[in-house]
Amino acid sequence: MTTKKNKSIVGKIILVLCGLTFIYAFINSIIADILIKRNGNCIQGFIYKETLGGKTSPSFGYRFLVSAKTYEGLMTEDEVHKVGDSICVVYYINYPDFNRPVSYFTSDKLKCNCK
Repeated sequence: MTTKKNKSIVGKIILVLCGLTFIYAFINSIIADILIKRNGNCIQGFIYKETLGGKTSPSFGYRFLVSAKTYEGLMTEDEVHKVGDSICVVYYINYPDFNRPVSYFTSDKLKCNCK
């Protein structure tokens, strides 16, 4: 039998989980972009898979290597790239899980030479 107290606890748990999800999304998008722009390092990566979206846009998965560890990211599929292509990736020096393809940034401040 469910009591008002149990419903209240479940409601609070759901609220906390929603809040944590929002904070994670905020950190992973806006904060990560700022950190990458300020303290990013460029490296060559490669596209290793194509994901066709059902409800989302098709995307490419890419990988790159930093200090003998492989990191991954996603980029929107375009008409220029295909699986196996090399791309230039910029990552936050202290946390390479925060990474973006250089083409993600439209700013001229990001100068990478990943040839």
